[in-house]
Amino acid sequence: MDRQKWIDAILDTQKSVNEDMGPFGRKPKVRGKWASGKTVLTKEDVIVLSRKFSKSVGDKPGNLINQTMAEIVEPEDTNAYTKQTCLCVAAIDFGSSDSGCAFSMRSAYNLDPLNIHTEPLGGKGSKTRKSPTIVLMDPAGQFAAFGDLAQQQYEELALDEEDKEWFYFRRFKMQLYTKKGLDKDMMLADINGREMKASDVFACCIEYIKNKVFKRAEEAVRGLTEEQVHWMITVPAIWNESARQFMREAAAKAGINQKLLTLVLEPEAAAVYCKYVEIKRNETGEEANLEVFKPGSQFLIVDLGGGTVDITCNEVMETGQLQEIYHASGGPWGGNMINKRIWKLIRSIFGSAGFDQCMKEHTYAQLELLKAIEEGKMQIKPGAKAVFKLPYEMCDNTNITSTAGEIVGGKIYINPKDISIVFESSIKQVCTHLSKVLARDETQNVKALLLVGGYTSCEMLKETIKTRFNEYDIICPLTPEMIVLKGAVIMGHESRPIIGRLARFHYGLAVPSGLKMIQKMETPHVRTEFYNELNFLPLIVKGTPIRIGEEVAQYSFIVTSEELTDIQIGILTCEDDEAPSTIAENNCTQIGQIEAKIPALSKLTEIRIIVSCDETEFKAFATFSAVLSENPFDLCRSLTISMPQDSMFVDFDEIFDFDCEFERADPAEVVVLLEYLSVDPILLIRFVNDIVPSFDTE
Repeated sequence: MDRQKWIDAILDTQKSVNEDMGPFGRKPKVRGKWASGKTVLTKEDVIVLSRKFSKSVGDKPGNLINQTMAEIVEPEDTNAYTKQTCLCVAAIDFGSSDSGCAFSMRSAYNLDPLNIHTEPLGGKGSKTRKSPTIVLMDPAGQFAAFGDLAQQQYEELALDEEDKEWFYFRRFKMQLYTKKGLDKDMMLADINGREMKASDVFACCIEYIKNKVFKRAEEAVRGLTEEQVHWMITVPAIWNESARQFMREAAAKAGINQKLLTLVLEPEAAAVYCKYVEIKRNETGEEANLEVFKPGSQFLIVDLGGGTVDITCNEVMETGQLQEIYHASGGPWGGNMINKRIWKLIRSIFGSAGFDQCMKEHTYAQLELLKAIEEGKMQIKPGAKAVFKLPYEMCDNTNITSTAGEIVGGKIYINPKDISIVFESSIKQVCTHLSKVLARDETQNVKALLLVGGYTSCEMLKETIKTRFNEYDIICPLTPEMIVLKGAVIMGHESRPIIGRLARFHYGLAVPSGLKMIQKMETPHVRTEFYNELNFLPLIVKGTPIRIGEEVAQYSFIVTSEELTDIQIGILTCEDDEAPSTIAENNCTQIGQIEAKIPALSKLTEIRIIVSCDETEFKAFATFSAVLSENPFDLCRSLTISMPQDSMFVDFDEIFDFDCEFERADPAEVVVLLEYLSVDPILLIRFVNDIVPSFDTE
């Protein structure tokens, strides 16, 4: 069993123990090979079992080497579905402006990967159109509606002037990108400034979409359960680990099994889908851009979304898998920026005082104008006037003196020059960043740009990119807003469509004094002694190639201070080109922390930190080994790993730390508990030899 399966099994069994057993009041459930069927084990039984599962025990008596214990804890259900064996893949594209969901069965995928069912989310949503990311909560804070239905219901409340007590959230996803110090207690403000806990808002949206797509899948396959579905949730490639972890927590709150959840980077999903589309076109005799996806070719995916613009650079490998050649980049230059600027322009045309008064008094008018701006911006063409339908309350305004626009027949017409200024800043930022990426040495062989995302439908932006980068093959797929969603479904079926990425930041450790790093042959230049917590120990260097599913870094430390029993090692990131030597507030951000509560055992106590890359996230494992103390009870408390909400490391969310009186314990219960606490098998032998004689085992 691999490390992740072991950890998942430990968490499941520990949860079961917490629910079903007091300190030692009841017999715990025993899983896997420990399920002997006996109610009491003799001393000999315990020793035999301990030796049976023991792996490495050190080079001399008393040494305890804490291994992964892969053979000790087995999942109870050997027929449980994994991501690779699930019968169905369902994707949720939770966007800043719009959201959608889709699924396909594994049997259908094997016949045609593009046979994907997109499920409307209600209202005006369709198979070719997503629904706006809007959620309505009642005055008690309970979910009421999502998408077009939420918008329609809130408009009706506004007409009846009953809207002020309800919660109406729209375009809130971007706060995960813009907010600093993201944590589980983050609050979201609705359209009227009323606040709710962000995790609750995100969770209820994900739960609604999850239930919607699963209900349709269940209708297609009788007997399908949620535990047979591999769930995919899309996230921007430029999101940091805190935002990704937040989405994981929200998905868990929505009832999605974390073992069956994958976070998908939006540009990568788009690339995978476009590749299959071109292959399909070639097979059916249609004109195809196969050159873009042949082995050795390089291309850019430009995901133009409502909130962010994500850019990734990929090379097609001989296996057909994609390898990132330059780390993901971008910024908050999506379509929502245009909406805000158009809103400000219309406000200036009407006059700020009168406009603000109208919006305050007429919530319905505010909603209508927001909707008109979203729909109208996509139709604006270079050199032409922009036209937006006005709410009834604004049509009678005859005091407009601005030359930027005029009101005719219930619509406002904005002059080409003024509307072009609105788009200028956003388009300039996108094009400037694209130019910088394409000027890199790593991207000199790029031949094509694939434009995807809802903002791609904006004529002003699309035409500017085509003109500015005419030396490249510009590919604009049909229904660009659905590309990421469908690509996420395909990625859920494939074992490893992305073979590797490049680290976007420097990742490092803030190592406290009292620890000494064990020198490795390949890192003779790295410092080993730490006298304060201002040192930045590089863990992953920015730009380092990261192979998916492989170990990225490993460090081992020896505790040199007998007084050091509570160890805190900070996890930091730095965006600078060069890794810092010290931790400074202006260039380092703490994203997590490893906490170890270790008894005063020995000067030789060792902590080992291993970081690996699993799909779209880094994962950390911490183990320790030590010489046994004279009192074996000291080792009953295993290493505790507690990670804050905003951590990039998501493996441990349970605390294995018990304060128990073993005099009341049954030997069998002692063995089982130690198993749950991830104590090495050799400890079971030593522990039982020392303690069992004082028990009545008959």
